Amino acid sequence: MIRHFAPRSLVIFMGTLLLILLSPVDIPSLFAAGNAPSAAANVTADTKSLDEVFAAAVQHSEIAQIQGELETQTLERYKQARGSIFPSLNLNASYFRQEDVNSVISRNVSPSSQTNVRLTAQQPLFRGFREFAFLRQSRKLSEAQEQLKQQALLQLYQEVAQNYLTILSVEQDLKNIRSELDLYEDNIKELNRRVKIGRSRLNDSLTLQSAEAQLLANQDLVRGQLKSARQALTYLTSFDENTLLKPLDLTISSKQSVEKYLSTLENRPDIKAGVLQTEAADEAVTGARGAHLPSADLTANYYLKHSGVSAASDWDATLGLTLPIFAGGTIQSQVRTAISQRRVAELQTASNRRLAERDVRVFHEQLMADEAQVESLDRTQSLFERNYLQTRKDYGLGLTTNIDVLNSLQSYRLSRRTLDRARVNVQLDLIQLEIVSGKRSAQIAQASSSSS
Repeated sequence: MIRHFAPRSLVIFMGTLLLILLSPVDIPSLFAAGNAPSAAANVTADTKSLDEVFAAAVQHSEIAQIQGELETQTLERYKQARGSIFPSLNLNASYFRQEDVNSVISRNVSPSSQTNVRLTAQQPLFRGFREFAFLRQSRKLSEAQEQLKQQALLQLYQEVAQNYLTILSVEQDLKNIRSELDLYEDNIKELNRRVKIGRSRLNDSLTLQSAEAQLLANQDLVRGQLKSARQALTYLTSFDENTLLKPLDLTISSKQSVEKYLSTLENRPDIKAGVLQTEAADEAVTGARGAHLPSADLTANYYLKHSGVSAASDWDATLGLTLPIFAGGTIQSQVRTAISQRRVAELQTASNRRLAERDVRVFHEQLMADEAQVESLDRTQSLFERNYLQTRKDYGLGLTTNIDVLNSLQSYRLSRRTLDRARVNVQLDLIQLEIVSGKRSAQIAQASSSSS
């Protein structure tokens, strides 16, 4: 709405306009300061990087420790299987007492009091190759458990990265809100001055104060979100809630084709574990079939003390051979069970591959879409900034109203905050894509080993 002024009023108005235009408030610089990377001005030796936060989470996480214990158990089972192919040595001692007999021959053959102490060594010679199959199976399962531990650490890394980026995003949001509040304060002061000299309505000032009050309420909400995110950080790492975090510097490029990410799927720990479990199941089939074959054992005794007819002998040895003939079909049932378990392991591994491929394609598309959104929001934010500055300039000339200035300021504020959130989403998308594609597996394994 174009306003008409008397000549004297026009002079006063033009003077007021000059004061506004020459005001020391620098609008772009305020927002530029609000758009600076989170904690960039406070990066000190006490700030934590994502890798440092993850290393602390590994030390503090019960899940990582549980996986470590499970890995220890599978390793010990492998050692037990390996020990079964080596000889065993035992010391056996017994004391036997029976009723005295009158026969001299009986007393010589079987005295009424007998003490026996002997060393017994037993060596398995042949078990149908079952012992070697079970040894290979135990080794495969131990390696599979190591990969499952890495998979658990990957999930922990994803949780830590999401919390890390959430904190940086919310802190950036608070910076933007504080810079916007500064703008509101300057505009309210200027409007109050204009109200006093009769150049603006009181309603205009009240409208700005209402918008400022709403922004203050929003600031309290964002502060609550930041506190919740930092409490989650403390839970994950035991760090203090006020720990400063370094901004991420990720090389983001969705120009790589999805095939590049699909080519590294075999690096995923869960797929590696599935392959090893399938191989272990195959060894279990070999071991079950070996039960059809005969078994042979060599047993030797060295007598330290014994009684009876063989008291003059210091040692003996026995070669035993066992050939299974009929066991009610239990051996063949065990073979069929092992074959079924191998098939289950194969299907589970194939399912994991298909799910991994789906995740890579989904996150790749999401990354591309979010990058495109950032480019669009960047242009949009630039236009809203120009619109706000022009609207404020026109307001000084009486060409626009205070409502127009308020609307342009709110649009500029919203576009700035939306752009910052979108940039964080792109960083999170990239991390998730590299996790599901297996690109981060080696890095996370190295970080976890260095923290242990």
